[in-house]
Amino acid sequence: MKLLCIKESGYFLTPGKIYDVEVVVDPYDRDLFSYWVFNDKGVRHGVEGLFFVELSKVRNEKLEALGI
Repeated sequence: MKLLCIKESGYFLTPGKIYDVEVVVDPYDRDLFSYWVFNDKGVRHGVEGLFFVELSKVRNEKLEALGI
Protein backbone atom coordinates (compact mmCIF):
# COMPACT_ATOMS: atom_id res chain seq x y z
CA MET A 1 0.00 0.00 0.00
CA LYS A 2 1.33 3.44 -0.87
CA LEU A 3 0.71 6.30 1.55
CA LEU A 4 1.71 9.96 1.69
CA CYS A 5 3.73 11.10 4.70
CA ILE A 6 2.03 14.17 6.18
CA LYS A 7 3.94 14.78 9.39
CA GLU A 8 7.58 15.21 10.37
CA SER A 9 8.84 12.77 12.97
CA GLY A 10 11.88 11.20 14.56
CA TYR A 11 11.34 8.16 12.32
CA PHE A 12 13.38 9.69 9.45
CA LEU A 13 10.35 10.10 7.20
CA THR A 14 9.95 13.01 4.78
CA PRO A 15 6.63 14.92 4.71
CA GLY A 16 5.26 14.97 1.17
CA LYS A 17 7.03 11.75 0.20
CA ILE A 18 5.11 8.62 -0.80
CA TYR A 19 6.09 5.46 1.07
CA ASP A 20 5.28 1.84 0.36
CA VAL A 21 3.95 0.50 3.67
CA GLU A 22 2.63 -2.77 5.02
CA VAL A 23 -0.39 -2.81 7.30
CA VAL A 24 0.46 -4.30 10.70
CA VAL A 25 -1.66 -7.42 11.23
CA ASP A 26 -0.15 -8.94 14.39
CA PRO A 27 -2.56 -8.02 17.24
CA TYR A 28 0.34 -7.44 19.64
CA ASP A 29 2.17 -5.08 17.27
CA ARG A 30 -1.13 -3.51 16.14
CA ASP A 31 -1.57 -2.03 19.61
CA LEU A 32 1.62 -0.01 19.03
CA PHE A 33 1.80 0.65 15.28
CA SER A 34 -0.42 0.86 12.20
CA TYR A 35 2.18 0.30 9.47
CA TRP A 36 5.60 -1.19 8.76
CA VAL A 37 7.71 1.13 6.62
CA PHE A 38 11.28 1.46 5.38
CA ASN A 39 12.38 4.95 6.38
CA ASP A 40 14.74 7.25 4.47
CA LYS A 41 17.74 5.46 5.99
CA GLY A 42 16.48 2.04 4.82
CA VAL A 43 15.50 0.84 8.29
CA ARG A 44 12.18 -1.02 8.62
CA HIS A 45 10.12 -0.16 11.68
CA GLY A 46 6.59 0.35 12.91
CA VAL A 47 4.91 3.73 12.58
CA GLU A 48 1.65 5.14 13.89
CA GLY A 49 -1.06 5.92 11.37
CA LEU A 50 -1.13 9.64 12.18
CA PHE A 51 1.98 10.17 10.03
CA PHE A 52 0.29 9.05 6.81
CA VAL A 53 -2.75 9.64 4.63
CA GLU A 54 -4.08 7.47 1.81
CA LEU A 55 -3.31 8.76 -1.69
CA SER A 56 -6.97 8.39 -2.69
CA LYS A 57 -7.95 10.85 0.06
CA VAL A 58 -5.38 13.40 -1.16
CA ARG A 59 -6.59 12.93 -4.74
CA ASN A 60 -10.25 13.40 -3.79
CA GLU A 61 -9.48 16.54 -1.78
CA LYS A 62 -7.60 18.05 -4.74
CA LEU A 63 -10.44 17.20 -7.14
CA GLU A 64 -12.99 18.79 -4.77
CA ALA A 65 -10.83 21.93 -4.51
CA LEU A 66 -10.82 22.12 -8.33
CA GLY A 67 -14.60 21.61 -8.44
CA ILE A 68 -14.37 18.33 -10.32
